[in-house]
Amino acid sequence: LFYIIFESVRSSLIVFAAMLLFGVTIKGSVLSILFLIAIYSAGATGMGMILSVIARSQEQYMSIGMIVTLPTMFLAGVFLPIETMPQALQGLAKALPITYAADAMRGVMIKGFELGMVMPDILFLLAFAMLTIALSILLFKRELL
Repeated sequence: LFYIIFESVRSSLIVFAAMLLFGVTIKGSVLSILFLIAIYSAGATGMGMILSVIARSQEQYMSIGMIVTLPTMFLAGVFLPIETMPQALQGLAKALPITYAADAMRGVMIKGFELGMVMPDILFLLAFAMLTIALSILLFKRELL
């Protein structure tokens, strides 16, 4: 729970820094943005917990994290539109939770969407969060036995 809150606060600070420092205008609800950040953070925390069980050292965990993070951000359309990618990469991008988080955040922040308009993204993120947290709990229990 601590890491979910920590990641939510950290991500929120980044959004609000963008508003203050770069003049980013948010068209949607700030509460909607905070909600999206929280559910994505829950899934990312669950994934981090899974990786921490799999990794044999802190260095290995950090290496895996770096190897996974940057490519997933590129594939999620954070840096360039998914539509410009080769078809195979587009399919991979549509399987990544960060793609759904980025799409929902863009919809709310830039287009002023209400949460109902990004419900498919929210449902995917909630399912991912529940799955990763449940799997991490099972792996931790197995690791302890």
